[in-house]
Amino acid sequence: MSDPKQWSLTELLRHMVQRTPLQLHQQAWGEFLDRYRALIETAISRRCHAWNSRALNLQRRDVVDDVFSSVMAGLVDGDFSALKSFRGSSEGEFRSWLNVVAKRAAGRFLRGRSFERYIGGDDEGGQSDLPDYLLKDYLSDLDEHTQTELYEHIVEVVRREKGGRRGNAERDLHIFLLYTLADFDQEMITALPVFCGEGREIGHRVVDNVVNRIRVILREKWESDDE
Repeated sequence: MSDPKQWSLTELLRHMVQRTPLQLHQQAWGEFLDRYRALIETAISRRCHAWNSRALNLQRRDVVDDVFSSVMAGLVDGDFSALKSFRGSSEGEFRSWLNVVAKRAAGRFLRGRSFERYIGGDDEGGQSDLPDYLLKDYLSDLDEHTQTELYEHIVEVVRREKGGRRGNAERDLHIFLLYTLADFDQEMITALPVFCGEGREIGHRVVDNVVNRIRVILREKWESDDE
């Protein structure tokens, strides 16, 4: 029987997705961990830095362990469908593919925790008990790419949830983003020209209701993704 350490990438992947013979299948997964565990953990750790995991009260080692388990489960799910979807053939292509898989898994995990702590709220009304300046401090520490990722995800979730009510959805989305991702308070939002015309006026209570309602939407999305 050949030494797994001598297997080519093609041989390794073939044995990983074929359950028989069992011994080769088990050896293949052990060899996979020997070759690529450090790469996966490094990718996750870098995402922890990008998402400022310390500000989320998360220990980086705990996050790495949790996300690593998630990555491994994702590779096994659906009769190894993720591994079977890899169409490259070179070591470099596979390492790049794994790096993307790990970063996406880490991004989903950390995005959910940022929603939970700063945006999604944590009481039945969806209102966070953390002062807003902590959210702004947290966001200011994220790099531009990560801020964009968070922004795009919020927009996608809210638009999908509100469905056909597009007009109100866009208004509410702008209010929420101004309040949570920019340095706008209720007074500044209600004074904007778009909210001052006849029939378009809004008060502080409307801003509070919109922000809390969208926090509930995001919290429910996070909880459903976490199940």
